[in-house]
Amino acid sequence: ATDKVVLVTGANRSNIWSTGFAALRPYHDTRPKWLFYWLRSRIFQEMKDARCTGATQNAINNQGIQELMIPLPPLPAQDRLVPLLDEAKALGGLRAAADQRSRDLIPSLFNEMVGESPHTKQTVAALGSMGQVVTGNTPPRTEKAFFGDFIEWVKTDNIDAASGLVT
Repeated sequence: ATDKVVLVTGANRSNIWSTGFAALRPYHDTRPKWLFYWLRSRIFQEMKDARCTGATQNAINNQGIQELMIPLPPLPAQDRLVPLLDEAKALGGLRAAADQRSRDLIPSLFNEMVGESPHTKQTVAALGSMGQVVTGNTPPRTEKAFFGDFIEWVKTDNIDAASGLVT
């Protein structure tokens, strides 16, 4: 269940790699970058994960990875696909950067207007003085209108943290 795929190029050729990884050196009918994108695909990852075994850490053995069947388009098709996949990857990176900037914007603006501490630029007041504070308690069972077979009351301790399922 890992997506650890690296395209070895001149820039990272001298790196030291873990022995737990499979090194694939494509033949002349396979573009390395096309193979890189295929190995990163959800389809390949699911095929690989289905063949993984192990008690401590699941892994695929050499025979298992060699037996995986993957499509092999002709070289002209690979040559057309790789630039499109490069562009999609670049757009994904731009989207991720934009999403991160959006997540950072509100706290940044808040800190600029108010300061990191509420005591720096603004008058302070107790939260209770700004409005009524109401907790989310289950209503008393004496209120028959709130109970019956049409409403299931669920509290946070009814939600299994590991699975997210309501018990």
